[in-house]
Amino acid sequence: MLSESSSFTGASWIAWSGSTVQFGLSSGDGLKTVYAKLKNSTGESLSVNSAITYEAPPVTSAPSLSSIGINSGDNTTSLLEVSILMSASGTPTHYMLSESSSFTGASWIAWSGSTVQFGLSSGDGLKTVYAKLKNEIGESATVADSITLDTTTLTVQASSNSISAIGGAITIAVTSNANWSATKGTGDIDYTLEPSSGFGNGTIILNISENEGALKNANIIISAGYITRTIPITQLAAAAPSVKSVIAFNNATANTITTVVDNGDTINQVYPASHSSYTDKQLKDSNGNLINWYVNLNNNKYAINDIFTIEGTNVRINATANPTLDDTGIYAAAVYNVCSVVSNSAAKTRLSFTLPQGSYQIKLLWSTSSSLSITETTRQQCMYGLFSGTTELASAVVGDVNFSPVNNNQYNNTLLFTLSATSTVDLAWWSTANLYWRPGLNLIELTKLS
Repeated sequence: MLSESSSFTGASWIAWSGSTVQFGLSSGDGLKTVYAKLKNSTGESLSVNSAITYEAPPVTSAPSLSSIGINSGDNTTSLLEVSILMSASGTPTHYMLSESSSFTGASWIAWSGSTVQFGLSSGDGLKTVYAKLKNEIGESATVADSITLDTTTLTVQASSNSISAIGGAITIAVTSNANWSATKGTGDIDYTLEPSSGFGNGTIILNISENEGALKNANIIISAGYITRTIPITQLAAAAPSVKSVIAFNNATANTITTVVDNGDTINQVYPASHSSYTDKQLKDSNGNLINWYVNLNNNKYAINDIFTIEGTNVRINATANPTLDDTGIYAAAVYNVCSVVSNSAAKTRLSFTLPQGSYQIKLLWSTSSSLSITETTRQQCMYGLFSGTTELASAVVGDVNFSPVNNNQYNNTLLFTLSATSTVDLAWWSTANLYWRPGLNLIELTKLS
């Protein structure tokens, strides 16, 4: 163990490596005394010492200062006190720091190492610090570094970073100790921003317009002093528009679909019957566009199952025209004046569709001539239903209390159903009591809601 302290204060035992070792003396000229002792597993030796006078080599040149760095090269600081790293060589005895290139009012400070603290002057802005070194031979050149002092504080918090397609308001809370401004950044959301500037704490309100298209984004930029914050906002896409298709029964030729336009709607006109030689027909929407919906006229879509136990391979239509229907209803009478009724009192009549995944609404209209009326009792035993295979999707009693189908020209039932995948859907109408008076159907409005 070696030490310049006779009590070996702060010294540690070092593993023996030979009789000659290196030891670093403390700084400063003068007499230096080194104490030493040994130990092994048995015990310690006595302490011995030796002294030597240290004289530093003479200084022959002024110190050199190649550069300084403020806060490890940071561009900005929010604190007045900064750290200065001086890249020095030689033997400096003093250093001087100042924000004045002529070092006005600065004093020499004894050299204590290459990193020192320095207090910047108050007031935000660019600050330049100048530095130089000296020893008994002379001074170094002056070097400098700069940093921006920004004591501004700015925090922002949006009430939400997203909004629905309908639009509305989003608020942004601003907390600051300075003047701030808010501007529109990149993005395609349609909105107004108020206020666009302020001092201290405040609230910015974004009034966002309705989005009728795809997903949109925007960035709101809020600045105070040298600080900039960005708030991203997302507006959801508009819901897909609903698709409507109208199917009306009339005396059109079997295995065909013709279309007419009435009251602004394109209407698919169908004679509701199936046959082994018939084919499935693609429907048009109410705007006249072909859509991926089909009415199934081929017998292979009408197999017997636990729900439909009698029809088997035929829709079993009993189509009767209603000559007394007038043109004051939803559409002109000629569009839907054929009523399809159940031909077998123990059976369910059905019309099969193939439809894509989605949520649907279906409206139904039944209209008969005056000779085909029903009582309230028999009405309560008349049903509409929708089935996917043997799964019931929706069902309802025909019409409201005291509903009469005689010359009816308005939809009498609305049902909702959902398909999780493209499916065959059977629309059925039947009587629960096997009565002579059985329900019928003239007009279908089928709407895909989503």
